[in-house]
Amino acid sequence: MSLYPDKVMEHIKNPKHSGSIANATVVADNGNPSCGDELKYYIRIENGLIAEIKHEARGCAISRAAADLLAEMAEGKSVQEALSLTHEDIISAMGGISEGRRACATLSVDVLQEALNKLYNLP
Repeated sequence: MSLYPDKVMEHIKNPKHSGSIANATVVADNGNPSCGDELKYYIRIENGLIAEIKHEARGCAISRAAADLLAEMAEGKSVQEALSLTHEDIISAMGGISEGRRACATLSVDVLQEALNKLYNLP
């Protein structure tokens, strides 16, 4: 039995969206200074859709898995659909995360929203 839910282990062992995009439309990065997690998303937008999304994630297993899983959830969606993804969406998609580790998982949502808000010059 694993310490983490199966969905988390899948994205830790076999990240599908790890890396960078040379011709990204938008890039955003942020981190959690209390634990050291760092995340950068590279996003390529075509015709209002997220055509490609990659990440560079450093930190705990939960943070890295959430970055990859959220990229999977966002790819192919419209910018507006991706902006509507919430903290609860990533927690649920990961199979549930303990209260003490939620900030590790939700960093991915915060950085995705930061990146997409740059498209509209929003804070």
